[in-house]
Amino acid sequence: NLQDIFIECANIISKEQPLELNTYPNYEGERVGVLQLSDFHYGEIVENFMNTYNHDVFNKRMNKLTTDVINYCKLMNVDTLKILNQGDLISGSLRVSTRVMEEEDRVYQTMYVAEALANMLLEFAKHINQIEFYSVTDNHSRVNKNKKEHIEKESFSRFIPWHLKTRLVNIKNIKIIENRINDIEEFDIGVVDIFHEKALFTHGHNGRLNTTIADLTLMTRIFPIAIFTAHFHKNLEDESHSIDLIMNPSGVGTGEYSKNIRKSSKPRQKFTIFENNNGNVERV
Repeated sequence: NLQDIFIECANIISKEQPLELNTYPNYEGERVGVLQLSDFHYGEIVENFMNTYNHDVFNKRMNKLTTDVINYCKLMNVDTLKILNQGDLISGSLRVSTRVMEEEDRVYQTMYVAEALANMLLEFAKHINQIEFYSVTDNHSRVNKNKKEHIEKESFSRFIPWHLKTRLVNIKNIKIIENRINDIEEFDIGVVDIFHEKALFTHGHNGRLNTTIADLTLMTRIFPIAIFTAHFHKNLEDESHSIDLIMNPSGVGTGEYSKNIRKSSKPRQKFTIFENNNGNVERV
């Protein structure tokens, strides 16, 4: 029922505020860009000595991120931009402290973020030859906040690609990619092609960070060039047997929960560019 409601709302918005693109970019790009999006916690209010975050700040950060990525793609000759929605884009109702600080409920949070992403993808499509959007589930978007009773596929985050498919159906250079491993739909782990190699991505709430590379590689039977993760609100990279672990920081920055456990981080997102160097896929 909720899926039907989200698609119906997307159709209504499409009639009232259509997203259209009449002229498509067409240039000789050679590289692939991977933009990680995670941990924006839209709906949360932050006002402390390290950070200010609210509805307006979310919009400003999204606009700056969009502009910066477009500029980097033009500068670095990026042909295809792959956007990884790695989750926790909404605040949800995971903790009591989070619920107290929310501006809006989870349904509105999800719809607002989905529409913000639709406009972001449209801007990308105006300047970059090919746009691909991927998505996995997370912990803040759980329908049931009790982890022990939660089912991974029951997540508000799954409404985002449904909304985007409906809103952007007429934009020819945008693809909303469904996650599948061995032809089976998968919600928690994503697979993305980077030239002839593969990469894995996840939110990071399931499993342990120090065994992420080994666990995901052995589980999927895929030997990736990189694994993209998030969740921990910090900038971190590691490597094991030539597999890069690339962690995305948070879009929200230091919130009240982080401050209370004496953790802090800068609000930022990560953009990685790859090239095919004589058959070797390498980070630029």
